Amino acid sequence: MSPPDLDEVLSRLRELDRRNSGSIASVLDTGSVAIDLGARCAIVGDCEIPLRRREFQILKHLIAHAGRAVAAEALCQCVYGWDEDLGSNALYVHIHNLRRKLPPDTIITVRGVGFMVKTR
Repeated sequence: MSPPDLDEVLSRLRELDRRNSGSIASVLDTGSVAIDLGARCAIVGDCEIPLRRREFQILKHLIAHAGRAVAAEALCQCVYGWDEDLGSNALYVHIHNLRRKLPPDTIITVRGVGFMVKTR
């Protein structure tokens, strides 16, 4: 029996993740900011804020772990995966762009750990 192809395994895991994400609520909310999983945008008050693909992935991961610090390395793995070459400050550029689009203090830097979205 030969070992499984890594690309095939990753593809199947992504498909399972897509299937599971359909069964959860279509809006994730922290109180100050929410994201609409179907429209792939942030919602602040009554305003919809369009997000780029990677900005959306980062914010989705942070909101899914709201109230807890998420390591920068974990965000990189969530957004970029293992096989993509990542610039040294790409994550920080996306965080900077998100902070400009969202209300102040939505994304907090936790020194030595990573980033966090506060709940209410």
